[in-house]
Amino acid sequence: FIELRSRSFYKRDFFNFLEEIGFNLVNIDIRKEEGILVGPWLSVGEKNYIRLHGRGEKSPYDYLYSEEELKKFKEKIKKLDLRKETVVIFNNTTKAKGVYNALIFKRLFNYKVNIPKPLEKAYRERKYE
Repeated sequence: FIELRSRSFYKRDFFNFLEEIGFNLVNIDIRKEEGILVGPWLSVGEKNYIRLHGRGEKSPYDYLYSEEELKKFKEKIKKLDLRKETVVIFNNTTKAKGVYNALIFKRLFNYKVNIPKPLEKAYRERKYE
């Protein structure tokens, strides 16, 4: 698996080369900055690997994805070659935000999920405050 951070790698020929030599591309989400390759949401290699780092201002890992953001990721993932094994990793690890996001994400794919009450209370989206 290879995770590319620079947009300079965003070339079809390079992705074909990676596949030829047996690499799998890691599709990432991280705070957008100049020159950073987000995505690229391509299926390269034998497996699909998605790593959601987070978009926090001070630290990308201190970020809680909203359910709407997770729904957008679901749609992007559905466009990959799903005949391949697909792995999604949440790397927004600060204060177990990734755990909560992973459980919500599994629900979006119709898995039965029980979220621990303290985690639900800490992070559920509130309509009214």
